[in-house]
Amino acid sequence: MDFLQNNPFLLDVQAQAQASLNWKLQVFWPEAPEAWFGAAEAQFHLQRVTSEADRFCLVTAALDKDTRKKVVHLVSAPDPVVPCSALKEALLQSHQLTDFQRVEMLLAMGPLGGRKPSELLADMLEICPPGQQQNIFLLAFFFRECRGKFGFCSRTRTTRICGRWPLTPTGC
Repeated sequence: MDFLQNNPFLLDVQAQAQASLNWKLQVFWPEAPEAWFGAAEAQFHLQRVTSEADRFCLVTAALDKDTRKKVVHLVSAPDPVVPCSALKEALLQSHQLTDFQRVEMLLAMGPLGGRKPSELLADMLEICPPGQQQNIFLLAFFFRECRGKFGFCSRTRTTRICGRWPLTPTGC
């Protein structure tokens, strides 16, 4: 019994287990779920949390009330095999912006103000639709210039400009 109590390896494992209970994830960021999960994965790595069940518990504890409502079905009855992965997928889908919403956010961005140009560009690139980062200035210019002439339409009668954006003349 003395061997078990004084074994440095076992003491190290016990200390790690105790230390892993003394931290929690930051509150979920609904405006940037991909970035939040990136930070959460880094914390899991640093704290050596590998179990899906433990990750699920930590992620669930980091959700605010409104976010938890969106995934209550997964919180109350988690996936038996991969609970954290299923929860992550549902959270990413429920907080994903459409390309139209992202472009509208770009157009609504204020001027440079007190920010550095590199900070403004970083904010713009974060909002930019996936795969369009290299075209960010072209997108902003195009939509700013064409806002009054063209509007988005959900009807099936749409035309494609540049092969990407469904646009129709305003008043369709």
